Amino acid sequence: MEKHFVGSEIGQLRSVMLHRPNLSLKRLTPSNCQELLFDDVLSVERAGEEHDIFANTLRQQGIEVLLLTDLLTQTLDVADAKAWLLDTQISDYRLGPTFAADIRAWLADMPHRELARHLSGGLTYGEIPASIKNMVVDTHDINDFIMKPLPNHLFTRDTSCWIYNGVSINPMAKPAPPT
Repeated sequence: MEKHFVGSEIGQLRSVMLHRPNLSLKRLTPSNCQELLFDDVLSVERAGEEHDIFANTLRQQGIEVLLLTDLLTQTLDVADAKAWLLDTQISDYRLGPTFAADIRAWLADMPHRELARHLSGGLTYGEIPASIKNMVVDTHDINDFIMKPLPNHLFTRDTSCWIYNGVSINPMAKPAPPT
């Protein structure tokens, strides 16, 4: 895996990380967008088109464009990283140890690109295989989330700046929307 780092916050932009609109935005509804800290529902197709234009404009300027999903997929190739991500995203405390273990095992067997899609886009009870049976499943609607989507990966708030091995914590001008 290639090592990426930030060597300057003010130098010429040579490489940038972007997140293409995906499943996480498709999961936004008028009833859940505020809870997911998003102001409104938007056209995922149009956002994707605008993202592609922006990314291509950067590439035409000689800037390397790194896509978050590609980087996450590469990270999942590292067994310890994959196990850590699954352990932190699928909580025994929230789902119960048996159901959480079943979900982690099912996700661990997924192709890494598909798993990356769910890690950022979320996972609903309706998407798990019928072979995973548990009382927890029976208490939820098929559209309830096992893992909530992360639509705000589309827009990052620079709460921190990473420079080499250090970090600068920055106050935000405005608070996050209330949940």
